[in-house]
Amino acid sequence: MLLGLAIGNGMLDPYFFEDADLHYYFYHGMVSTEDYDDLLAKCCPHTSIVRLCKISQNRNSSCQAAVSSLRRDAGAASLNLQNLYKTCIPKHKNFSTSAYVTSQRSYEYVRRLTMLKLMNRQDEQLISSYESSQSTVCGDLQMKYMNRYLNKAEVKKALHIDSRSPRWIPCGLIQYGMEFSSMKSQVKRMVDAGLKVFIFHGDFDMLCNFLGGQWFTDDLGFRITKSTHP
Repeated sequence: MLLGLAIGNGMLDPYFFEDADLHYYFYHGMVSTEDYDDLLAKCCPHTSIVRLCKISQNRNSSCQAAVSSLRRDAGAASLNLQNLYKTCIPKHKNFSTSAYVTSQRSYEYVRRLTMLKLMNRQDEQLISSYESSQSTVCGDLQMKYMNRYLNKAEVKKALHIDSRSPRWIPCGLIQYGMEFSSMKSQVKRMVDAGLKVFIFHGDFDMLCNFLGGQWFTDDLGFRITKSTHP
């Protein structure tokens, strides 16, 4: 019987996360105040509440130019988007990456293109910048440690996974067929049905960052029963 579920750093709604990472750059000191103010002036002239400003849906050319400029200044194409505080690993270094990387494209590249596809966008400049950054591979070490941890007998037992099941392997490069552009209705339906749903996002992940996660949960419209606390 399903009692609840936990979703960690999930891509719950691409619009929230696509907008949130622009603010994430500024909040982490990656772009100047002048460039951030220019973004807000060109993309959000009618609201002072950043989470209500739908930057990714703004097709104004000056707004889109400001977005591309901010991403370029933040160096987003060459950063480890799964962990801002870790460097990417040059491909030529040999530390047995073949078990964790099955494509010339990094996990970040695939995730970014997936996000753009969900929003029916073809940002050629952004795609080009990601393609040119593929001299490095990100996420390998995370996958290595996850692979080791999730295949431990005691972990599989705790997760109620049959000991005869195949080994866990990363599947980030599988070509998924997207059925939903947002998980809002599914999450609301589960909560309304009495399931416990725990949604959490860490500070390291740049794509599915904590801002987008917070905006997504705020948008669900549920009554707050306990205020934010340490």
